[in-house]
Amino acid sequence: MSMIGSLETFSLPELFRLIDSGSKTGQLIILPPLNLAEDLDHYHPGTHHLWFHKGRLITIIDLVDYQMNRRSLVSLIESRGWISSRVIEKLAEICPPGVPLGNYLRQMKVLENEKLKILFQLQLHQVYQLFNLNAGQFQLKIIPPQTQLNSVAMPWLDMTGVSMQASQVNLLALRMVRNWSDFAHKLPEKNSALQQLTHQPNCRLTALEQDVWEMALSNISLKQLAQSKNISLIEIRKVAFRLMMARLVEEIPLANFQLMPDPVKKNKMTNLFLANHNSGSLAIAQANAIDIQQASVALPEKRASIPEQPPVSKALLQRLVDFLRSKL
Repeated sequence: MSMIGSLETFSLPELFRLIDSGSKTGQLIILPPLNLAEDLDHYHPGTHHLWFHKGRLITIIDLVDYQMNRRSLVSLIESRGWISSRVIEKLAEICPPGVPLGNYLRQMKVLENEKLKILFQLQLHQVYQLFNLNAGQFQLKIIPPQTQLNSVAMPWLDMTGVSMQASQVNLLALRMVRNWSDFAHKLPEKNSALQQLTHQPNCRLTALEQDVWEMALSNISLKQLAQSKNISLIEIRKVAFRLMMARLVEEIPLANFQLMPDPVKKNKMTNLFLANHNSGSLAIAQANAIDIQQASVALPEKRASIPEQPPVSKALLQRLVDFLRSKL
C-alpha cells in the first residue's frame, strides 16, 4: 500500500495520527519543496525517511550520512565519541539480521540503555524540525505483515531499539511549532466542543493541556472555555488541536455533544468548571519530554490489553476521503 500527496492537503500531524490509529508499520518519506521532482523511492539530499513499527516511531534516516555510505545511527554514535569508528563499524557488520543495532550494542555491553535513550532523543529532534515545514510532498509506504521482519524491509542498523507512539510524538512536536499559520485552517472551530477519547492520558500533559482535556467532559465550547480561563481563544484552539492529534480528544459540534457514561466524573468536572477551579492544583508538572523507555521493537513485551480503542477522527477520515477522491 502506498499513499502520495501534499503536506498542504494532509499535514504531518494528521499523517502521524493516521499511522498511530491504524498501528501501521512502514516508511513515511517527506520531501521539502525544493525536491518535489525527485523520485520518492530512492534516497536524495533533503528527503527524510521516517520508519514506524505498529504505530510507533522507531527511527529517522539521515540522508547526508547515506550519501557518504554510512549508517545514520553509526554516525550519531561516532559523533558522541562513545565507541571508536573501527569498533562500531565492526559491530554493525556482525549485528544479527532482524535485530536493532542499539539492542545488539546493549547486549554486547558497549552501550547502556541511558545512552540509547539519548540517541533516540537526537533522532526525535530531527523529526520535530519537520513539523515546521510549510510545504512539501509525502509518500506513506505500508509494509505488509509478512515482510515486516525482513532484514531488507526494515532499517535495523539505524534503530536504537527505543520507540515512541506516533501520537505522543505529535504532542511533543506540536508544542515546539514556531509558526502556526500553516495549521490555522485545521484548528477546531471556536463554537465546537471536545469529547474525551480515553479515560486517562497515556502521556504527561502540560497544565493547560490537562485543563482542556478535563474540560472535554463538559458541554461547553472552546470559546467559553477560553473566556472562563482568561486565555486567548487561539491558544485554546492550539491546545485542542494538539490533544486531537494525540488522540486524546475529538472535536464535535456542540449540538451533537454526548457525555461519556460516567455521571459521577461528569458532574465533578462540570462543577469544577463552574467554580473556575485553580488549574495548578489539577495539572501534572509541565514536561517537554516523555519517558521513552519502551519495549524493543525486535523483542516486544506483552502489553496489557486496552479495553476499548478510541475512534478515528471524523475530520481526519473526511480529509482522507477527499484526498482519495482527488486522486481518482
